[in-house]
Amino acid sequence: MEPVRDDPGATREVPVAGAGNLYVQAGSFQNLQNAEAVRQQLAGLGPVEIQTTTVDGTPFYRVRVGPLSDVSAADTSLQGVMQRGHNGARIIVD
Repeated sequence: MEPVRDDPGATREVPVAGAGNLYVQAGSFQNLQNAEAVRQQLAGLGPVEIQTTTVDGTPFYRVRVGPLSDVSAADTSLQGVMQRGHNGARIIVD
């Protein structure tokens, strides 16, 4: 019997257990007013939120588009964020 080889061209979706929500993070700011300005700029892309986190005692304000329904929606949102000048934006799972 010959071994069955995987087809490198075949793809399949594999669910990730415990995966969180998808977001596009446009940026992280130490100044809330800067974060709010970016939030307003991106409001046309869908829900945009500011999440606060603290790093070494310093508050940071993360501007995120989402949560997004799937990777395709995240890719589309990422393109929109980058077209608005936020080239450091990235897709995150939180």
